This record gives sequence, C-alpha cells and structure tokens, in this order.
Amino acid sequence: LFYFDNDVDIVATTISKKHVELSHLHTLNAESYYVVSGKLLLVVDGQNIWLNEGDFTIVYPGVCHHFETTGEKVEFLAIKKEPGLMDKQPC
Repeated sequence: LFYFDNDVDIVATTISKKHVELSHLHTLNAESYYVVSGKLLLVVDGQNIWLNEGDFTIVYPGVCHHFETTGEKVEFLAIKKEPGLMDKQPC
C-alpha cells in the first residue's frame, strides 16, 4: 500500500521472508518508521536498532540507514515528507 500526496509519502509494507534493504540516505527530509506488528532491524550509521510492535523512530536527513527482516512476518510504515522516494541516494 502506498499513499502519496503533495506533502508526505506513506508506504505500508508487509514482509514474511528474510530481506536486507540497500543502505541509503535522504538529503532533504527525515524518514520515520512505525512497526505495526513483528520486529524490524534498523541499521543507522552502522548501529543496530531493533524495533518491535508499536515502536517509532526517525532517521534524520544525511544519515546512512537500511532495514533488515528476520524471516518472520513484520508489518511497518515508512513515512517520508516529499520528495520522499525521489530523495533516496545510496551511501
């Protein structure tokens, strides 16, 4: 599920297998993560942060990060202010 408007992008994601996202950063805006169910590993500047159901965090602009899943089902929201996906660069 994707929601895009002129101000914010919200991506609702469900993953039930092992997945490692590529490391990236956003130059203009922060990205927030909210875990609806399960657990998600967020790696921020090389530091592992485990997010569990109900946890919320913000990754600020210019900070290298990625997420990983364990193989168990996880549901989470990734929320970015515009330009959202267009502001994603590898790091």
